[in-house]
Amino acid sequence: MDKMDMEKLKRFAELAKAKEKANADLDAIKTEMAELEPELLEVFIENETTQIKIADRTIYVDSRIFASAIDQKELCAYMTEEGFGDMVKEAINGNTLSSYVREFERDEEGVPVLPDGLKGLVKVSLKDSLKVRKG
Repeated sequence: MDKMDMEKLKRFAELAKAKEKANADLDAIKTEMAELEPELLEVFIENETTQIKIADRTIYVDSRIFASAIDQKELCAYMTEEGFGDMVKEAINGNTLSSYVREFERDEEGVPVLPDGLKGLVKVSLKDSLKVRKG
């Protein structure tokens, strides 16, 4: 190989090494953030706040609702009977079901109130996480 090829190979190897280090650093950052998140969520809840600006970032609580079938067969039958058969395939798509459940009225804890026919067929979970955006 001529000198130019060797220089490119050396640069490629250096980039691969830098990439490995960056990935390791990123993994460590993600781990530390995951460790801090539950404690910080508690602070947000205790202080009854949903966002704070700090260090040129806005940290905010992102609440998401997820729904999953407890009994797939019964849920499919119920959804079809109630006019939502377009959601039903061989199984109900979890994202589509979650989107449907998000439309229900909420109780005092922010959890959707299921119609009687869905109770026992759908498990509803509320997941809070912290998000960060620039500015």
